[in-house]
Amino acid sequence: MQHKLRPIKLMEQYSKLREADLIDFISRFHENEGHVHRNCPVCSLDRASKAFEKEGFDFVTCDDCGCLYVNPVPTDDLLTMYYDGFSSMEFFHENILKPTEDERKKIFHRRAQDMKPFVKPGDKILEIGSSIGFFIEAALKEGWDVSGVEINSNLVEYTKNKFGVQIYQGMFEHVNFDHCYNMVVMWEVLEHIVEPYGLLKKIAQALPQGGRFVGTLPNIDGIEFKVCGKDHEMIEAPGHLNYFSIQTLEKLFDRAGFKLVFYSTPGILDFINIMNDIHKGESGSIGDSFLTQLQGSIPKEDWDEVDATLTRVIQKNKLSGNIFIVAEKL
Repeated sequence: MQHKLRPIKLMEQYSKLREADLIDFISRFHENEGHVHRNCPVCSLDRASKAFEKEGFDFVTCDDCGCLYVNPVPTDDLLTMYYDGFSSMEFFHENILKPTEDERKKIFHRRAQDMKPFVKPGDKILEIGSSIGFFIEAALKEGWDVSGVEINSNLVEYTKNKFGVQIYQGMFEHVNFDHCYNMVVMWEVLEHIVEPYGLLKKIAQALPQGGRFVGTLPNIDGIEFKVCGKDHEMIEAPGHLNYFSIQTLEKLFDRAGFKLVFYSTPGILDFINIMNDIHKGESGSIGDSFLTQLQGSIPKEDWDEVDATLTRVIQKNKLSGNIFIVAEKL
């Protein structure tokens, strides 16, 4: 199955480029100066058990809070090389992100609608990880005062030139800002951060009392991750270093001085990702066989209806592989 957001042929090309990029990266990562040990990103304790290995990275589970995370992690220099030097990343931006921008704009329009109840008149909004400006555009259409932070230098220039807003280059922790902000948003970013607690503490310090954090990120308790396990394409390092559930997010935000006031799971790719993993594997279960036979036997428009119906049920029961959260500074 193919979704407009992830064209199969292009995703295959991206995967091949990423594999080539990772060869040198992994070699450097395994050198003594290429990686650092870290404690649990949620509770900061250093008691974890190895869960599995994937593509040269160790994934561990915290014995205390249950968070799944990558340990050790690449150094900041290596991570900067990954985000601002990999040919696969540039391919993803140019050939997957930009050509699918109409579909992605719809997602960010929905996100802007979802966060509307939490935006107050006069708010200044800062987006961490502004990429090519999908949220920037949605926020401007709502009449909001918005700025961004982005590591990738090409994306910074692209977004600045296209929308005429302030985009700071670098990691949030190292940027000096011209304004004070009432709201910080992070779309699919927190899972990438080596020290999410430290980042959230700095965000809390930058916000006034009652300031809000809004964001989305993968939900490791989502049904697609439960079914696909470690083979899920979103379980990948060094891109995704942390794998949160709503329970671990509540603990993390509480430690950082926030109260989680709202969450939902609006993901739209669970069923497609599960079906694609069925096709990759050799599973002989009756359930897998039923879904595969069903897909091959009914017209595409009817199969799209099956996907849409199941997606609505998964979202309603807060089971999708993506979390939308709102937290307020105490």
